[in-house]
Amino acid sequence: MRTSFVSHPGPSGPPRSRRRAHGFWLGVLATAIAIGFAREAHAGRSVCEMLRDKGLLSDIEFNECKANEEKEKAETEKSSQEGVLAKLPKWLSYITPFGDVRLRYEGFWQDNFTAINRFRYRARIGLTAQPSSEIGATVRLASGNPNDPISTNQTFTQFFTRKSINLDWAYLTFTPGQTFHLEPGRITAVGGKFGLDGNVYRVSELVFDDDLSPEGFNQTFKLYKSDDGAFRGLTLNTFQWIADNLSVGGNAYMVGGQGVADLNLAAGTDLTFAFADYSWQDMNEVARRYLNPKSSSFNSQLVRSNCLKINSSGAVTGFCTGFNITDWILNLTTPTPLGVPAGFASEFVYNTLATSKNIGFAVILGIGNAQKDYYHARVKSRGDWAASYIYQYVQQDAVLAPVSISDFQYQQNGFSTLGNTNIYGSTVRFDYVPIDFLTLTWKTYFTNALDRAAAQVPLRGNPTLTRMQFDATVRF
Repeated sequence: MRTSFVSHPGPSGPPRSRRRAHGFWLGVLATAIAIGFAREAHAGRSVCEMLRDKGLLSDIEFNECKANEEKEKAETEKSSQEGVLAKLPKWLSYITPFGDVRLRYEGFWQDNFTAINRFRYRARIGLTAQPSSEIGATVRLASGNPNDPISTNQTFTQFFTRKSINLDWAYLTFTPGQTFHLEPGRITAVGGKFGLDGNVYRVSELVFDDDLSPEGFNQTFKLYKSDDGAFRGLTLNTFQWIADNLSVGGNAYMVGGQGVADLNLAAGTDLTFAFADYSWQDMNEVARRYLNPKSSSFNSQLVRSNCLKINSSGAVTGFCTGFNITDWILNLTTPTPLGVPAGFASEFVYNTLATSKNIGFAVILGIGNAQKDYYHARVKSRGDWAASYIYQYVQQDAVLAPVSISDFQYQQNGFSTLGNTNIYGSTVRFDYVPIDFLTLTWKTYFTNALDRAAAQVPLRGNPTLTRMQFDATVRF
């Protein structure tokens, strides 16, 4: 009897060799599908969108799928960020860096005057440490001449030599809140060497130059604030600035106060009024020490255009007058049919301690995205622009010249008088943000002396000085 053996498929399916073949081709198919999905996802399409397009999801199921995708993505990103932060030292979370770099071309032209063309830069970088909501500390370094309190510009000069970096800010900020059972933000106190923004309300540089970093103390009190109604806010700023610590004659200082009222007249139409009084004390000793060419402490960068008392030997003995500056400000912004706001601002100053040559004013007209400040034109986002016109008239002793605007001056062959008082003229300005973080600015000043005989060196004629500036600034 012959026995034969025949292979029959068992209950588990086809032979192992066929199962292996089927598994191979299923793997190829799954890989192909995965690659297709990956390509479509790489092209910007989500898995939910691909399933919907293939008819595997209804609209309701697609919306649910999309919501889950976005939730998972947000959770993944948050988890990743938290993982990175957990590995960093805790003190890094308190630190915020900031700064800016500006390149400038500048030209000076005037009748009977040798034209000047120069390139300049300004570099500033700082850190703010905020370990809690109530205390903070800020330090900033800046380029420029350390003897000049109202400019951080550095000219391209001196055959590639290294340039100075100076301590520009170093101050503490105290904002009492929950610890003292106060509403956060109602009171802010600053002490040290600090900037003007946030401490003094300004619409021009008539009284203080933008680059001035006073030393001393400043307090801000938010007396009233509302998001509704016509009356939106009332702020009080108080000042105690130390100009010099003198060994004789007392300390030179400035004490003052400023009230600022904000109103909303209609949708998008805002009006701000401000009044300030700045009282400078013991400034004659400052003049004798720093404005006197015969003094060992003489600083030529502080010699501006206020009237000085000079004795028979040619030594400066003081200012011709004291300085108590009263300052009135009005600032109006309103919408326009062009889709950008426009504004009008004016500032008037009066030195109550001077018997003559003691008034000054500025008028500003502007249009564009300037954050309610058409003098400084604080454009921020890509595509923002602003255009403005400024007229200024400043008599010789209307303000304290060593801390007033540095760019407003008059000039002739053989000497340069740093003007900023005893002067009048116009400024035209245009700002534009072509890409984020970069601002392009064009400014032209047209200036003349008011009283030629009052200048430190009598002027010959009174030609208009044209000063043009082109700036490229990156802020971070």
